[in-house]
Amino acid sequence: MGVDSDGRALGLGPVRHLHPDEAMFEEMLTGWRNQQLARNLAFSTIDAREKLVRRFVASINEYPWNWLAQHVDEFFGDLRAVSGLKQSSLRRYQGALRGFLGYLTDPAYGWERVCEELFGTHPSQVVVKPQKVV
Repeated sequence: MGVDSDGRALGLGPVRHLHPDEAMFEEMLTGWRNQQLARNLAFSTIDAREKLVRRFVASINEYPWNWLAQHVDEFFGDLRAVSGLKQSSLRRYQGALRGFLGYLTDPAYGWERVCEELFGTHPSQVVVKPQKVV
């Protein structure tokens, strides 16, 4: 398992990890970081986005290939109702998570194929773009 410098999944390879879910998630984050660096994003932006994705995983206790829309709703609902997060921050967080899933579900990067091989399922885009309220 690994990623190239463009963030594409290289496949499973002959070596099996003791914790393939953790290893896959770390490779996904590495690939996403590479993709964002190639787009000339600031290191601080990339680090903040990665931190948010890690926070989401820790909160829902699931990896991206098992994420559901209800996980997203509960996580962001708690941030808004319990933590009092401002709407602008909430939108920025949702955009980061949507961007991560956009990367994972883009066929050019191959994560769907690798996850399907290893876990029998793959990530899907479960963070919808919010509608403007008029």
